[in-house]
Amino acid sequence: MAGKGGSGTAAGLLNGGAGEGPGGKRARLGSAPHVLPAGNRVTVVLGAQWGDEGKGKVVDLLSLDADLVCRCQGGNNAGHTVVVDTVEYNFHLLPSGVINHNATAFIGNGVVIHLPGLFEEAEKNLKKGPGLEGWETRTVISDRAHLVFNFHQAVDGIQEHQRQQQGGKNYIGKVYGVVKAYTTRVGVGTFPTEQNNEIGETLQTRGREFGVTTGRKRRCGWLDLVLVKYAHMINGFSALAVTKLDILDTFEEIKVGVEYHLDGKQIPYFPANQELLNKVTVKYKELPGWKRSTEGARTFDDLPSEAQAYIRFIEGYLGVPVKWIGVGKSRKSIIKLF
Repeated sequence: MAGKGGSGTAAGLLNGGAGEGPGGKRARLGSAPHVLPAGNRVTVVLGAQWGDEGKGKVVDLLSLDADLVCRCQGGNNAGHTVVVDTVEYNFHLLPSGVINHNATAFIGNGVVIHLPGLFEEAEKNLKKGPGLEGWETRTVISDRAHLVFNFHQAVDGIQEHQRQQQGGKNYIGKVYGVVKAYTTRVGVGTFPTEQNNEIGETLQTRGREFGVTTGRKRRCGWLDLVLVKYAHMINGFSALAVTKLDILDTFEEIKVGVEYHLDGKQIPYFPANQELLNKVTVKYKELPGWKRSTEGARTFDDLPSEAQAYIRFIEGYLGVPVKWIGVGKSRKSIIKLF
């Protein structure tokens, strides 16, 4: 949801009553009573041409009735001019709606924030008028937004020059995600579904989970679909390859991690940092095992019904089709579904 061109941006506005600008109460759009439906309503503002369409002005008007004004992508190459009570404010990083003192201005994940530029922008606008007074108390920056400094821009310029010299075109076609039927990790690090018990030892032994380079034992645990779903969200998998399904052949019951909980409540996102990830507990979906070998299977119908159900559960949870299933070490030990 972005405008085209270098200065194109998108903004979202959420709910709210009329705001009050620096020059006193400002009128709402239209004269009809403003009635909101139950729940939150989001209004999206998109540039429909090559940029510079006047999105900032529209966002400023709409922000009078918003509780939350979001900038979702772009950088300080964008430019918006808003005039309030004859004072002209210029924005590059801050959402235009920050002038509304009753709204929270949110800078989202996709915004590239040149930190020196952000404070320089705020300082310049503060000198022009009262519109930005207290901006720092009503501005929220996503912990996943990218922070850049002057040296980043210098590096980008050099890399862009190198790319232009290389020429040629690259195209991405299909994106295939490879998922082990359980989860492993080498070395230290957060591992929500790790099994420090007989289950983990069985997975390690049957799967021969030792690092190829170092020979270190791999830590083992149940399949973590929260993690895989996050990987799909940022990569957009066309299809999946599920490997080592045969390692689960001996289990009476198989668990799959389907939710993360923090302080007793489900969190509907993958944590942005290790500190939070260390604190999560996992909710599991229990599925029946099949207790017989799948190593000889060469078609999906050759698999036990419980193994088929396991694959279908993965597909249903992620919304991504499984194209290949690995059932052994041999090149021939793979099932192609389509």
